[in-house]
Amino acid sequence: GARNTVVGLSSKSVGTLLIGRQQTAAENFGAAMRPMGSFVDVQDIANMAFGANIRGAADRLDNTISYTSPNFAGFVARASYSFSGETETNNGTVDTSGTAIAHLQYTNGPLDVAAVYRGTSSKTGTSAIVSGNTVNTVVAGREGKDEWGIRGAYDFKVVRLGLGYQDQSVDGTEAVGYRDGKQWVAFATAPVGANGLLMAEYGKASGDSTATLGKAGGKGWAVGYKHNLSKRTHLYTWYGEIKASEDIALRNKGVDIESGDKSQALQIGLKHSF
Repeated sequence: GARNTVVGLSSKSVGTLLIGRQQTAAENFGAAMRPMGSFVDVQDIANMAFGANIRGAADRLDNTISYTSPNFAGFVARASYSFSGETETNNGTVDTSGTAIAHLQYTNGPLDVAAVYRGTSSKTGTSAIVSGNTVNTVVAGREGKDEWGIRGAYDFKVVRLGLGYQDQSVDGTEAVGYRDGKQWVAFATAPVGANGLLMAEYGKASGDSTATLGKAGGKGWAVGYKHNLSKRTHLYTWYGEIKASEDIALRNKGVDIESGDKSQALQIGLKHSF
């Protein structure tokens, strides 16, 4: 589940206001492009390459106030601000003073499109983060990142096709894991009979070069199949690969993927929702 801890108020005509630890609209934006869920890391290349947080997993923030509007002719707006901000990057940790997120989605029958912005500002002062065996000092001053993304999908009944793009720009002297970068992803699902679903994803990401860090990036793909046994139980299997294609190794769940190398994964399972 989302592991949210919130209190709030909700009205069909006014909208929903929540306060507490929350799954963000940036996480939901990314999750909509991952038909196989967050365990398939095709979209997460952007996090491994340049520290992006617009992705389908691990973007829950403490001390957050959020607002979700009612549905106006297919449009739904979401906005939030976290006073604690994020405390984790793909390569280490760094405190931040706040994170602001804005999200707009339009859904009309088979069409689903959305745009998101996520901005983070670091606290002033000096701290350090650890990346592998290296300690990187974060110097005083404004340090942050501005992220935005767009996505769209259309359901043709026989197949649902989607495409997404995200961009990140860094302001100030950032630690390892924060850099300018961009990513695009393509995803598709196709029903197989009454109970089956084929799924596929492909993505490519790259972080800009810097004098001290070099360039990081890669590409990945995954295919999978889900078969419903009942309303709450299904079998699933998927296979995926990620290949590092730039100067700097990609950090994937604690393991470095060196340039030219690839990480492969196969999963088979049974899921029951209680």
